[in-house]
Formats: sequence, C-alpha cells, structure tokens
Amino acid sequence: MNNFKKLTNIAGWVVFGIAFVVYFFSAERTGSLWDCGEFITGAYKLQVVHPPGAPLFILIGRMFTFIAQIFSDNPENIAFSVNILSGICSAFAATFVCWSTIILGKLTLTDRESVPEQGEQIALAIIAP
Repeated sequence: MNNFKKLTNIAGWVVFGIAFVVYFFSAERTGSLWDCGEFITGAYKLQVVHPPGAPLFILIGRMFTFIAQIFSDNPENIAFSVNILSGICSAFAATFVCWSTIILGKLTLTDRESVPEQGEQIALAIIAP
C-alpha cells in the first residue's frame, strides 16, 4: 500500500510541475481582456469584485502583489504575479484531478481495502493523468 501511495503522490506532483511550467510560460505579463484586469486591481487595492469565490482569491492575490512590490516597482510585475497565482491554482486543480482519477481507477480495478497489482499501479499512474 505504501508503494501505491508513493506512486500516486509522485504522479500528482509531476502533473503539478508540468501544468505549472506550462501556465508560467503562457501567463500574461500584463493585464488582459475580460475580468483579469478587475481581479488584478481588486487584489492590489483590496476592492470588491465578483462575489462567489473571489474573497479568498483576492486575499491570496494581495499576498502575491506584496511579493511583486518587494522585487520591483513596475506595475506589470504586479499583474504578472496575480496571473501566476491563477496558474498555481490551476496547477493544483490539475493535481487534485489526477489524484481523484487514480483513486477512482483503483476503485474500479479493486475494492477499497486491497492494493492493485504492480502492473495496475503503473498503468493507473501513467494513464490517469
């Protein structure tokens, strides 16, 4: 069981790493169209934006803007830091989807208490993400 948990964790963090690298290199360096500018300004000035789910994002975004202000006074870096926050959140979402898929795949192959065989474990870790 310990080997399967380790393999599941490795697969999830590999998915996080790949997703984060992709989001980091594709993140907008400044404000972009739609609601991104509103959320960047809301995080920077702690203003009210769209209600559902926004308060937590705004508070965490404010921490990211503090980090951007430490390194540079350029306003583009503030926008980039909030866009990186979105990339990190999306990479974590991909990680949790990977782990959920592996768990559901395990439940279809075996019951709750038993551990999949070695080949099944590798197949779940490779195919599920």
